[in-house]
Order: sequence, then structure tokens, then C-alpha cells
Amino acid sequence: MSTFLVESLCTPVNMNLLGEAFQRIKSSFEKHCPETDEEIERAMLKYPYPKGFKLPKGSDVNTIEELFSTKQLAQLAYLKYLIKREKEVAVRETLLLDLLHSYKSVAYVKI
Repeated sequence: MSTFLVESLCTPVNMNLLGEAFQRIKSSFEKHCPETDEEIERAMLKYPYPKGFKLPKGSDVNTIEELFSTKQLAQLAYLKYLIKREKEVAVRETLLLDLLHSYKSVAYVKI
């Protein structure tokens, strides 16, 4: 994990390629995002998501699954799948780093 963070933060990223990738992913996500119970169930089986990921001490819950509804987990898993399909390594890792940051940010939110 720490190697991924350091490499992602230190690797230069072509901002044009990053912007194009973002738009491509956003478009696919908006068109095919799991919404119905059937789509959510299929997505949960098809796309991996962080199971058993322990959250920092002081969080309201113990694992990441407890932070999100099944629908949200399915949508996050689908988003990660779309990001991982990107061919440009620096772009893919930058987008994954942003996704990881969003997971961690939610972990600190007190409801």
C-alpha cells in the first residue's frame, strides 16, 4: 500500500490524458451504474470491493462494508472496475488514489 501511495504521488501525470480518462469513466458510470436490485446483486458478484478493510481507530464502524449500503458498495466496485480498465498506468493509479482517498475520507465522517 505505501509503495502504491508513494509511486502514485511521485509519478508525473499527463493532465490531458487524465481529463479524457475521467470523462470516459464518468460517461460509462452514468450509463451503466447499478441502480436496480437486480443490477446491484449482479455487480456485487461480478466486481470485487474491499471486504474486511479495517478502518482507523475512532471510526464509527469497524470495516468499510459498514460505511456503505449494498447499492453504494456495488457502485464503488463498478467505479473501481472502470478505473482499472485504463491503460495508462499513471492515469489509472492517480484515479485509484483518488478513489482510495474517498474511502478513507468517509471513514472519518461522524454521523
